[in-house]
Amino acid sequence: MGKYEDKVNYAERILKSSFFIGASIPFFFSIIVIPFFLRNSKTKELSEKHTKKWFEILFNIFNIKLELYGEKNTNLEKFIICSNHISFLDIPAITLAFKEKKIKFFAKEDVLKIPVIGWGLKIQNHPIVKASSPVSSIKDIIRVLGEEKPDILCIFPEGTRGEPGRKPNELLPFREGIGFVVDMLNLPVVPVGIIGTHRVYPPKTIIPKRGKIEVIIGQPLDFSNIEIKDRKEKRKFITTTLEKTLKDLIESHMT
Repeated sequence: MGKYEDKVNYAERILKSSFFIGASIPFFFSIIVIPFFLRNSKTKELSEKHTKKWFEILFNIFNIKLELYGEKNTNLEKFIICSNHISFLDIPAITLAFKEKKIKFFAKEDVLKIPVIGWGLKIQNHPIVKASSPVSSIKDIIRVLGEEKPDILCIFPEGTRGEPGRKPNELLPFREGIGFVVDMLNLPVVPVGIIGTHRVYPPKTIIPKRGKIEVIIGQPLDFSNIEIKDRKEKRKFITTTLEKTLKDLIESHMT
C-alpha cells in the first residue's frame, strides 16, 4: 500500500508540475520577455507585480500553505530583513509574506548566471553582491536604494542554502558583510525565520511537495545608538547579535 501511495503521490506531483509549467508561460512573457525588450518603469512594475502572482499560483498548485507570525513587527516605513536561507522557496515565501511592500533581495553575482532567475533579478533591479569586489557591491546597493526606493531590503547573511538535510535552526556562519551593510544603511533590522521550505523544496529537488511554510517575524532591532566607537567592533557586534537573535527566534518556534 505504501509503494502504491508513493506512486500516486509522484504521479500527482508530475501532473501538477505540467499544469504549473503551462500556467507559467504567459507569466514568463510579462515577467521576463516584455520588460527585457521594453525597458521602462511600467514594464518593470508589471514584472514585479506578476512575479508575486506567479508565486501565488506556485503555492496554490502544489498545495503549499503559508502561515505568518509576528506581523505587528513590520509597522515600519523602511527596514532590512535578516533571514535564514535553506531553499529556493525562501524568496517566494518572503515575497508573499510582505506582498504589500516593495522589496529588493540581495543577490550573489553567481545567481545571475541561472537562466530566468538571473534575468528577472536584472530586470527588476535587485542589488548584486560581488564577493570579489566589496566596493562595487556597496555602489550597487546605494544605486538601487536611490533608483527603487524600496520599503524592504532582504539579506540572507548565510550567503548560501547549504546542503540538503540542514534544519532551519542550523544556521551557517553569517558573512561579515551583514554588519557592514546594517551599519552603513542605518535602518532597523527585522529578523525573519523561515520553517518548512527545507521539507517542501529542499536543495537538489526538482518538484515541490505539498506542505506548510511558516514565516516568523521577530521584533525590530535598532543598532543606530550603539556606543561602540571602533567601526570594526561595532559591525562584528551587529553580525553576532543578528545571528544569535535569528537562531533564538527560529528555535523558540520549533519547540
